Amino acid sequence: MYDLLEIRTLGGLAITCGPVRGLATRKAEAVLVYLACQEHAQPRETLAELFWPDRPQAQALASMRVTLSRLRQQLAPFITATRQTIGMNPECPYWLDMAELEDQLTLVGDDLHTTASILARAVEMYHGDFLAGFFVQGCPEFEDWARHERDRLRRTIIERLWALVRHDLHHGSSYDGITHAAQLLRIDPLHEETHRHLMLLLAQTGQRAEALRQFEICRTVLAAELAIEPDVETFDLYQKIREGSTVTARPVVLPRHI
Repeated sequence: MYDLLEIRTLGGLAITCGPVRGLATRKAEAVLVYLACQEHAQPRETLAELFWPDRPQAQALASMRVTLSRLRQQLAPFITATRQTIGMNPECPYWLDMAELEDQLTLVGDDLHTTASILARAVEMYHGDFLAGFFVQGCPEFEDWARHERDRLRRTIIERLWALVRHDLHHGSSYDGITHAAQLLRIDPLHEETHRHLMLLLAQTGQRAEALRQFEICRTVLAAELAIEPDVETFDLYQKIREGSTVTARPVVLPRHI
């Protein structure tokens, strides 16, 4: 029985397998992550071109063999290689946080009322952007791939969290809504409608000072990043909260598909 290989990519990169904590080189780590994210083994030529684009093919393939040797020194059971391809060994399961998150998201059905708890648990797994702070010099195609995956997953999480915030507001789950709105704003601080929803939720739970403070946060962020003022609707809500007026949510139309 082998130790479980865990690859955590959300919010940074951490590779663990028993005593193994990270790999010998950053490029070896990048190759492992790339292979773990693919459904099938990859041609050696594809990997050589991806990670050694500035070298002639023969040299790039030789560098690929060196990196493969380093991977096998630390994680031999998990890597399979033929004369043509390199991939993850399907007989030695590994855990990839990104794959686990996406698997959980597939369990969320059309009726968010019955699957909101599943979605809430799933988005909790998003600890930050895919491979945040992890870069490999001289590998522009790998960086393009990582950026695409990062943006795709980030958009997905923002969409799901926004659906949760609206669901919480619609069903009176104010404290859950506060949690989800705050989580969304950590990812996308320019999402003004979420700032507004958070102000409303805070006010509805008696946290008037926090609601007013949230308006100032919104105003500061928009001014610093976009050089704009909040929308009229946000100002109106601020004034109502400041005056102590009763604030209620506008009717929320929940999407059938999220």
